[in-house]
Amino acid sequence: MPTVTLKRQSTDEANVSLRDVWYDIYVDGEYVTSRNDICDALDLKAELEQSGTTEPESE
Repeated sequence: MPTVTLKRQSTDEANVSLRDVWYDIYVDGEYVTSRNDICDALDLKAELEQSGTTEPESE
């Protein structure tokens, strides 16, 4: 079973309300894709863990 990790990323904008936030998804330490929405990122994480694959399904 692959190890799937989410990493929260954001810009360095001084005004917190103007920062862009996204979630990078890694499988076994290798970058796979990014999602802007945490719910989408968590859904994809669960999908990758269950399928045992390193490639996300196309949307």
